[in-house]
Amino acid sequence: MQSFLASGAVAGCLALIIWTCNFQDGAWVLLMDDTIRASAGHVVVQADGYQDAKDSNLLVADSSAIAAKIHQQNPETTVIRRLILGGMIASPENSVAVGISGVEAEAEEAVSQIPKMMVDGEWLQAGTSGQVLIGTTLAKRLQVGLGDKVVLTVSYRGELQALPFRVAGTFTIGNASMDNFFVLANLPTLQEMLPGITDPATMISVQVEGYKVPAGLKASVREAVGDGPEVLRAEEALPELFKAE
Repeated sequence: MQSFLASGAVAGCLALIIWTCNFQDGAWVLLMDDTIRASAGHVVVQADGYQDAKDSNLLVADSSAIAAKIHQQNPETTVIRRLILGGMIASPENSVAVGISGVEAEAEEAVSQIPKMMVDGEWLQAGTSGQVLIGTTLAKRLQVGLGDKVVLTVSYRGELQALPFRVAGTFTIGNASMDNFFVLANLPTLQEMLPGITDPATMISVQVEGYKVPAGLKASVREAVGDGPEVLRAEEALPELFKAE
């Protein structure tokens, strides 16, 4: 249960972090733009029921093919895939329930706040397996540093899967939940831990310039995706953010 709660809190914590940083600077437009990009997208594709349940077992299969169709039909957009899971991270000294986010390294670097908050090491490298980024507080709890081995364990449809990783970097965000309970890894490696589903993603984020969702974008994405997954505009995926607009 704790790992499920950790995974479900990832997007909300990211939104809160970005909100706080930008609101304190008075940069309202940047606030909206950054939060939308990091938390969902101007339009987001998710498994049916995910918006309400936030269940990490609800995944979109064949995500690369779907992302390619969306971009082909909407070439002005940027399309990013993310995989959000709950699990455990363990070192020889300790184990902690965490939320784990699998990302496309280069694409995510362009929209994430975390690369700016790195304390040691470096951002994830595309095409490199076995890397994780963790908060400095989590690193202290695990008693690990750069290059040290940790093991991630995730549960998918009742099956446990574990893989070893090396700590590639640590970050300090200033949010207790994220610094204690959040792990980043490369998407392809995390996908390998989920049996019985091809090329899974929790969300396919469709992004454009600015923070306003263009008229017709949701319908165009729906046409590209077809029936099945949820297709939501940013204000549907992030209602609390838009209530404060």
